[in-house]
Amino acid sequence: MTTEAETGSEAAKTEVKETAGAGKYTYEQLEAFREEAIADNVKLRTKHAEYKTRIGDLEQQARKADELEKEVTTLKTSARVEVAQARLEALAVKEGIVDPDALKLIDLSELKFDDNGKPENLKALLDSFKEAKPHFFTEGAAKSASTSSTAKMPKADSTTPNAKDLSDAAWAARKQQLGL
Repeated sequence: MTTEAETGSEAAKTEVKETAGAGKYTYEQLEAFREEAIADNVKLRTKHAEYKTRIGDLEQQARKADELEKEVTTLKTSARVEVAQARLEALAVKEGIVDPDALKLIDLSELKFDDNGKPENLKALLDSFKEAKPHFFTEGAAKSASTSSTAKMPKADSTTPNAKDLSDAAWAARKQQLGL
């Protein structure tokens, strides 16, 4: 693709070659060549300045894209660690940890993630922490947490009569006895 400036300068070169054989140029011809060369030079300098501006803009956009990519990577890593911490805390509660704040002592730099970003070695980290710091865990908590997480209701007192079975007078006396 030839630009207008290139086409003009090609025409000038052709004209110079044609008249070069004759060996004569008039002052007006030479002046026309000079004016055309100056115009071409101005056009080329203008294009050069435009391209330099474009290059500067593109370099700035590339730097910004790199910064955003680093930020996304940082946020992904941070989110993965937070999810791992939550899972570690849940696992520690099941294992009978007394104070979940003690989990801050675990070195999370040893966390390993699979290809999907899920932590792989939480159980191993917790087990080694539990082995090193057993005083942060209760003995029976793991067993009771795994068998049942609901409290059992106390059995009803068999000596207390059911409200449906009481007469009106007995019910009124019972309410007064309970302070109702």
